[in-house]
Amino acid sequence: MEPCGHGSVDAYSRSSECDPEGQPASPVGAIARNGFRAPNRLVDVISAAHRHREEILKLKLAVKAGEAWVKERDTVGMMIRRWDHFGSWKLQVLSALLVDAMEQLEEWKEQSTKEQDDFLRDWQNLLDHLVELDVVDAPNIKRLVDGRALSKALGIKPGVWTGKALDVCMGWQLRNPNETDIAGAVEEVRKKKDELGIPI
Repeated sequence: MEPCGHGSVDAYSRSSECDPEGQPASPVGAIARNGFRAPNRLVDVISAAHRHREEILKLKLAVKAGEAWVKERDTVGMMIRRWDHFGSWKLQVLSALLVDAMEQLEEWKEQSTKEQDDFLRDWQNLLDHLVELDVVDAPNIKRLVDGRALSKALGIKPGVWTGKALDVCMGWQLRNPNETDIAGAVEEVRKKKDELGIPI
């Protein structure tokens, strides 16, 4: 299927076949838009929650298992920034939790049970880990370097490589939260120039 086009549209006029990324809509996104004419922002969150649910669940399980990669602030921080790009990442995690509850628990009893306590503990551990890693506010971290400054530092004009290079810079920034000099971020981009297709 062809990607959907984007333009200046009102809350209901975006193509019913289009998801937040301009690709064919997820079933839940299409239902939200066509079934009860949800505004675009709500459709975006619903579609993003559907798209990222498996990844959120994998992160929860990885935290529970103590896998090494979940301690990498740049990896988890960039993941959250990507989720949040199309709608609140916190609402997406809440959606994943609710779907997980429907799949894992036959019913939610008024009195606490071991099964319910274990279920909530796993999700609480995920949230506690994100707080400890200091990535809860990752989507709102201001970039130290923008495309113009990066191009100037590299001595070339912006190009198709710019977006990915800025992500490399943000990853470096997440690993070095106290740095204010962009030199380290620029050097990180230089190291990955071939991978990023930068003509320097």
